[in-house]
Amino acid sequence: MTPFELLGQVQKQFPVLVHGTGPEGQEALNELLREAIAEYQDRRGFRSELFIPDELANDKGVLLPAGWVTVLNSHDSQHVHVRTQVFDHVPEPEEGVAESSEPEKRIRCLANDYHIPPFSISYLQDLSGADLETVVMPPDAVSIIKRYLRALIDIPNTQRLRAMYEGIDHPAREQLPALSELEQKKTDIQEEMSLEAGDLLAALVL
Repeated sequence: MTPFELLGQVQKQFPVLVHGTGPEGQEALNELLREAIAEYQDRRGFRSELFIPDELANDKGVLLPAGWVTVLNSHDSQHVHVRTQVFDHVPEPEEGVAESSEPEKRIRCLANDYHIPPFSISYLQDLSGADLETVVMPPDAVSIIKRYLRALIDIPNTQRLRAMYEGIDHPAREQLPALSELEQKKTDIQEEMSLEAGDLLAALVL
């Protein structure tokens, strides 16, 4: 799921959504989306998987994915650890095209005879500057980011609804949650993200 797809799902959860409909437009919601991604990245970190088939393991390897930070762990199909190497590779020029001087970053597995392909590499990913329309978030991050984004939007949305109902006798005004309740929900999800970071620290030790 891309960040924009996630945002679209969260927007549908609000019976009345007024934040992002004023002069600030959609960008107000996009900023909260970026904030949710950054918070998760700082507290938990994005973990993704990269698979390398046998024929590419010790040779050309594969291109480093967008947002690559570092390897967390790597193993073969039997979960036996395998070393990896990030290296510069100069692509062979196409016929009639001048040779490129720009090497590309690739990664390969330094496999031995006892390793059984294919190989899996778990890595840390930086999504802070990613394209919100195209980047695909790791599946295990979607649920909590969705809940956190909802909490972020709920705060200014509730404030605007309360202002709209100010001075008029509207029954919905009494049903709006208190700001302190919304802030606590945001804090609770932040703490949940930090607790989940234990898995990431364990992987880094390994």
